[in-house]
Amino acid sequence: MVHTMKTYCGMTLKQIYLLALIIGLALFGIRDAQAWSCETHQYICENYYNYTGDCCKADREHTPAPYYHHCTNNAPNCEARLKASEYVNDEDIYFHLQADASCEAHWYSFNDSTHSKFETCVNNHIKNGDTTWKCDITGTDKSGVERWLYTDDYDFARIFNYHAPIVMNPPKSLIETIIEFIRNLFKLITSH
Repeated sequence: MVHTMKTYCGMTLKQIYLLALIIGLALFGIRDAQAWSCETHQYICENYYNYTGDCCKADREHTPAPYYHHCTNNAPNCEARLKASEYVNDEDIYFHLQADASCEAHWYSFNDSTHSKFETCVNNHIKNGDTTWKCDITGTDKSGVERWLYTDDYDFARIFNYHAPIVMNPPKSLIETIIEFIRNLFKLITSH
């Protein structure tokens, strides 16, 4: 009696399982490529926030980092920055989330390839230790608007230095904001 193996689309069941495993591992690797690397987060924290703690902690531990990194239209009170303010006592997570909120690719909802291309470009330059570099990527956001994402070594520093006050001071409550406004208005009126 001759034993024949049943095939599916010309492949044995063992080959199908092996292919599924390879595809699964490849997809897992792609998912990791769609984020800033630990090295990039650490670089941002040390060079722009003057923080030498563990900015990679948020990626290793159960944190909101994968879910709260978008900052629609770069708003100072976007969901990512508000979530970061909840971690002001855990600076490792706080600075990580603030760095994500300040990333241009997180200001709009893009398809994965635009987001990934931008972050991979930045990751590669940081990893290579490049001192002069640029990332120039165009993509269509989910609402159909074409967006131009551009950053270079100078612009990258400008973005994070611009956001430093937001990072150093978590968003205030509405009452604190009103009180501060009234104080500043009073100072302005009395100074003239």
